[in-house]
Order: sequence, then C-alpha cells, then structure tokens
Amino acid sequence: MSEADDRGLRILEILEDREEVTVLDLVSVLGVSAVTVRKDVESLERRALAERTRGGVRSLRAGVEGAFGDRLAQGVRAKQGIAAAAAALVPDGAAIAVDASTTSYFFALELLARRELTVITNSLRIAGLLSAQSDAEIVLLGGAVRRASEATTGADPSALLGYGRIRTAFFGAAGLSIERGLLEASVAEAETKRAMAAIADQVVVLADARKFTGFGMHPVIAADRIGHIITDHAPPSLLEDWQRVGVRVEPISAAE
Repeated sequence: MSEADDRGLRILEILEDREEVTVLDLVSVLGVSAVTVRKDVESLERRALAERTRGGVRSLRAGVEGAFGDRLAQGVRAKQGIAAAAAALVPDGAAIAVDASTTSYFFALELLARRELTVITNSLRIAGLLSAQSDAEIVLLGGAVRRASEATTGADPSALLGYGRIRTAFFGAAGLSIERGLLEASVAEAETKRAMAAIADQVVVLADARKFTGFGMHPVIAADRIGHIITDHAPPSLLEDWQRVGVRVEPISAAE
C-alpha cells in the first residue's frame, strides 16, 4: 500500500467518527502539507468515498442518501484489506461477477488497473466506477433498482446463461452459516446473487469477521458451494468448522 493510500484510509477512519473534517485538521493529524491533503481528498472524491467541502472533506453519510453510503463509510480498513487480497485472485482478462456489497465496491477499486476484464454486476456504483476508470467490459444486470444498496434486482436468471461460464463470483454477505450458507437480508438480492453464482466456476466471499455471526434471512448458496472466504480475522474454531466442509478461510492478517 502506498503512502497516499494509507493517508486516504486514515482520512476515512477519521470520517467514521466525524461527518466532516477540515484540511487544517488533517494537516495536523497526518503530518503532511495542505497541498498533499487536498490531493488525497480529491482522490477519495474521484472514487466516490468522500465528498470535498469548502476547506475540508465530508463523510458520505452526510453527502449520500440511503443505507449504502452509511455502510460504505464503516470498517474501511478491514474492507480495504479484504478487497486487496481478493483482487490478487483476478488476472488480466478474467471474466467475473461482482455483487453490490460495500466490500465489493472496495474490491472494484482494486481492479481499476486490470486489463480486459469482463465484469457482470448488479451494482450501479461499481458499473459506473469501472466504466469511467478502467477498460473493463461491463455487463450491468437489468431489473428494478433497490435504492438501499444501489443495485438492480429481479434480472431473469435464464438471461445470464447466455454469457457462458465465468471464472469467479465475488460476493459480500449479510451473514455466514455452516448450516445455511451465504445469507442475504433482501430476498431480491439473494435471488440475483444466486443467478450469478449459477454461472460461476467458484464463489469467493468477502466478509469481515462480524458476518460469521451476522443475520440474514435469505439463503443464497449452501456452505459447500463456497470455495473461499476472505476475512479480516476469525476465531480458530470457526476456521476449523468451515475447513471441515471444504471451504478455505483466509484471514488477511495471516496473508499479509
């Protein structure tokens, strides 16, 4: 991670506790010049992670309506680490599916320099990001827009079969359970993710440790259909449980 990336994460962490912070405050905290801080803030705004204000920067919670903006600003460092580890699995030229979770948005940021990707997604924000800042071919699934997640839902699953097989589907999760598998809070999003998983050779789940005890009413896929879970950390007992059903669990602290 570059020094600029590290400063950007630090700014986002500050914005988790404060909706707005001034450039002068950031100069003091980060120990860099005002010019450097402004460049960092501009970079965050380009990636839709924060919003510039007169003399400072504002949290997405103050500048974006809906639940997605709130969730995007939470647990930033863990999401960044998980996203970077997941991106290492994606070579140039790969065909992948990506859901509309906030961790998947950080994952998409890690893919901007990849060449000739094909990305199937139901995320309006990820589609816009990759379309504007990469050369990826984007397939945005149709359907109704769910504002809370800035996602499309209700696409005809049979339409996805026309794209053939893809390498990997990368999904966030509302919860993870050995008994019930990958869980979602929304039945519509669960159905959309199930359709994407059906054309993928493997499913990789991007989930911080909270998701192992998280709540989701709607199953997406069974535990043994998940090939790989990337998380920030997990108790050894959980690792053993998932490994017992053939799922590789990769805590990023162990991977770095």
